[in-house]
Amino acid sequence: MAGLKSRSVGVVVTNNERDLFYIQQKDELHPIPEFRLFFTFFGGQLKKNEEEKIALKRELLEELEQNAAILIYDESKKMFDSGLMQWEKGVCEFSLYEAALPTEKLMHISKLPIREGKQGCLITSIGGSSPKLR
Repeated sequence: MAGLKSRSVGVVVTNNERDLFYIQQKDELHPIPEFRLFFTFFGGQLKKNEEEKIALKRELLEELEQNAAILIYDESKKMFDSGLMQWEKGVCEFSLYEAALPTEKLMHISKLPIREGKQGCLITSIGGSSPKLR
């Protein structure tokens, strides 16, 4: 499929036990219609010639309260590099990080307002229904 090739970075925000996850719900005005109201990892597209870690920090500061963004950024470790995602508009090269935090810190940041998107959501991997991830 020919089309746009972009680079993106995201971060899985979890507790040390990896049974709680903090994710973002995009809002109704998201510029990509297919992503409106979908639940995603925090992160986004890299700007031209931008380094991956710089983009991750910029995106976190755009999306979260500053102290939460810095805490998540400081704990971020790369999980994998250069995964390719294909979607309607082309191919996206995607790198994923993980920030594992003590449960009490994760609970605290999940209560702070977010700066971008509809809401932040704390979900669990144990039972129950989970939001639709994209």
